[in-house]
Amino acid sequence: VLLGMAGAIVIALRTFFETGSLETGNITGNAFVFLAAISWVGFIITSKKLSKRGYHPITITSHSLIISMFGFLPLAVLENMQNSAWTQTVGGLGLLGIVYSSVVAGVLAFLAYQTGLKLTSAFTAGVVIYLQPLITTVVAALVLNEQVSLSFAVGASLIIAGSFIATQFETIQSKLQKR
Repeated sequence: VLLGMAGAIVIALRTFFETGSLETGNITGNAFVFLAAISWVGFIITSKKLSKRGYHPITITSHSLIISMFGFLPLAVLENMQNSAWTQTVGGLGLLGIVYSSVVAGVLAFLAYQTGLKLTSAFTAGVVIYLQPLITTVVAALVLNEQVSLSFAVGASLIIAGSFIATQFETIQSKLQKR
């Protein structure tokens, strides 16, 4: 797990490793990403407890999304008060993006995650979080033409190694004990 975390930190701080400077925007953004990761751990643990109590993944997902809606509603109202003309600037493609984000990236992704969490341990599900910066960077390179750097490759290697070791630890340990 520590290996994967080290890899995620290397990727999050890759601007520092590449330029030697700590840009305020990057530090602030990375701090928020780190807070999101900590929040996600709480979400995983709570979801796993609910799953063990017999709650169906659809129930956990729907409740999570409803709670999130109430959490984001005040921010949406504030944003709408500051820029009420936003609806006029969003075209058909923008609306399609909102629907996609809601249905595919929201409901379906959370439902798939909850189903996976029901079938595996919270530990294994938690390790998967370290793969997110790796997947995000690869997709960003392909879709947004972002550059993949040496520090990313080092971080990605640490994440992959850490995730493999963490998810296979019990299997490796039992094989070693049989010898």
